Amino acid sequence: GRVWGINDADQIFTISGPTGQWQHIPGALRLLRVMPDGRVWGINANQDIYTRAGVTSEWQHIPGKLMFLDVNAKGEVWGINSNYDIYFRNGVHVDWIHIPGKLMKLRVLDDGSVYGINYLGHIYTISGPKGSWQHIPGVLSTLWGLKDNGQFGNFLWGINPNDQIFAMNAQINGWIEVPGLLRSLDLFIERGTPIAWGVNSGDQIFYRRGLYGVWRVIPGSLRYIKVNPLGRVWGINANQDIFTRENVDSEWVHIQGKLESLEVMPDGRVWGINAAQQIFTIAGPSGSWQHIEGSLKMLKVMPDGRVWGINANQDIFTRAGVSSPWQHIPGKLVTLDVNQKGEVWGINANDDIFYRNGVDGNWIHVPGKLVSISVMHDSSVYGINRAGQIFGRRGLECQWVHIPGVLKNLWVVKTELASFQPNYLVCKPNAQEEADRKKAEEEAARKKAAEEEAARKKAAEEAARK
Repeated sequence: GRVWGINDADQIFTISGPTGQWQHIPGALRLLRVMPDGRVWGINANQDIYTRAGVTSEWQHIPGKLMFLDVNAKGEVWGINSNYDIYFRNGVHVDWIHIPGKLMKLRVLDDGSVYGINYLGHIYTISGPKGSWQHIPGVLSTLWGLKDNGQFGNFLWGINPNDQIFAMNAQINGWIEVPGLLRSLDLFIERGTPIAWGVNSGDQIFYRRGLYGVWRVIPGSLRYIKVNPLGRVWGINANQDIFTRENVDSEWVHIQGKLESLEVMPDGRVWGINAAQQIFTIAGPSGSWQHIEGSLKMLKVMPDGRVWGINANQDIFTRAGVSSPWQHIPGKLVTLDVNQKGEVWGINANDDIFYRNGVDGNWIHVPGKLVSISVMHDSSVYGINRAGQIFGRRGLECQWVHIPGVLKNLWVVKTELASFQPNYLVCKPNAQEEADRKKAEEEAARKKAAEEEAARKKAAEEAARK
């Protein structure tokens, strides 16, 4: 009858039953699992792993880092790290064994079998650590999504002209108002729950665990805030000073330099632009800023290190990373966004919308008018027009669908775990758009073939001269 629980502050409590009293247990955890014999396993905010034999014993640190784990009655522990790698250990006194595959969540049964779901909702099972994963037909998006705390699919958040906050809820296919007022926010996913960091019109900083959490005031003052997929926060204050902190429980660290905006990458690297539109990058909080040649007004970064940017003349540039040169991309845009597949969506000064499939693709005009746009890893796109109306579409092949509501800004979670497409965001194929897309792809293929043929001829001529 014993119950173990964690509150919003990651404090740990246990009670012997409905007639008992809660007992505070030292430590802090974000996730815990309990075995029938009373042993407890848990993970804290830093993804450190701990176990204890019961109420009266002490916590024992287990080497490794995990964002999720489950355990059965035999003491077999299965876990997933922040890279979605899978690990197994048979009890407390053995080492972790890496299991091939990638999962977001898993469940371990007492017979040793394991069931897991990846970020696409695909279902897999394995008989044990010596077995092989078997695919089970079907998709369990409601299980792998934001199941924790009943928060399903809250990957899309927005702020209206009155600074009111809203989150799209896939269960009701509509917006749910989040109490509070913010000017800007950013999101990441922790154990399936969207974590929001925000700043209000007074530059106060706030933190919230999911739709049904509570806002927590964070000391400091910021005008601009960004969070990477592992939860590290970067911010800029009114004086353009730069600050970072590892997580909500750490302290702000001042980083030398001045910036107006910045973008964060999963590996910890940060790219930023100062008031003179100079470009800088830093490998992490312990590194030093490196000046990158060129001038940009805005930029976006991909998980693989590629950077896309637009200068004051609305010219478009991209580079493969720190050490590569800038490559000019034909066209003019005022804003753009890119996902980890390399799909680029942009808007020009006339609010026209364009799509490009990577560096080697061609721009395709997409009907509609928008002033801001965000693209997710699954190719779904969300945008806002000048009237604050919201639109979404399931990739290039589908038409825009109007989403009820009025917003001035919106944010999507930039991670493979965020595959959010509400039921009403149905795909309505557009014949003309599909024809344009195929034409652009064929033109790109012809261009690539011509370049390869020219390179081949040049190499043959050089070989003949030798």
